[in-house]
Amino acid sequence: MPQKEITNNVRDDIINDIIGETATLIRSTYNEKEGFYLLNFPSVPVVWAIDTRLSERDIFRLTRWTLQCYGLATGADNDLYIGLAGGWLAKYDGYNDTDTATGNIDQTYVVKYKSGWIKPVDSLSQLIWKRLTWYIASLGDISTVTKWAFDFIETEKNTTKSLPGIGASTYGSFKYGAGVKYGGTYQKQKLSVNMKGVGNIIRVGFQSVVNGGKFAFNKTDLFFKAGRVR
Repeated sequence: MPQKEITNNVRDDIINDIIGETATLIRSTYNEKEGFYLLNFPSVPVVWAIDTRLSERDIFRLTRWTLQCYGLATGADNDLYIGLAGGWLAKYDGYNDTDTATGNIDQTYVVKYKSGWIKPVDSLSQLIWKRLTWYIASLGDISTVTKWAFDFIETEKNTTKSLPGIGASTYGSFKYGAGVKYGGTYQKQKLSVNMKGVGNIIRVGFQSVVNGGKFAFNKTDLFFKAGRVR
């Protein structure tokens, strides 16, 4: 298969985990049956799971597991084996939305997204950024933080805005990959944020703590106008 960049959207986070880990302790494995590549940092402790089956325009889905393990191996039977502290050996048996420790699917989790650097038009004019709109679906109330930066400068501007949830859904606890459909109440909402700043190239980010329930965002619209060349 041709080589691809598959970690563009989380590269900074993975680099931070590499910096926080002893290089000789990093482990990885590819599991053909589950269709994911795992990258393990036991001291952080974090495992990155890269889903190689589901991608859109070469953007791959990645998840970051808070899990301390010391070894990963895919056996001849194509099962995934995980070495844990104290000499314990575990076998991966699928992912479920339900937290089996409590039986509760409404766990609190953090959603974080950051785009690459975007140049919307090929122009020497300064772009005056006016507004950003996220298309969001959330079953619970959330408080969002929108961030943006210009022209490869890491200093970010940000603003916070709350969004009410939609309510209960028929989406329940199902095993990953079962093709579950969201309930009829799971609908998109628009979250518009007024922006400030001038720059030809922009990077946008989104962060929210979701206190239970399902969450997704579909796309982002950016609004700007071109200024005069000076």
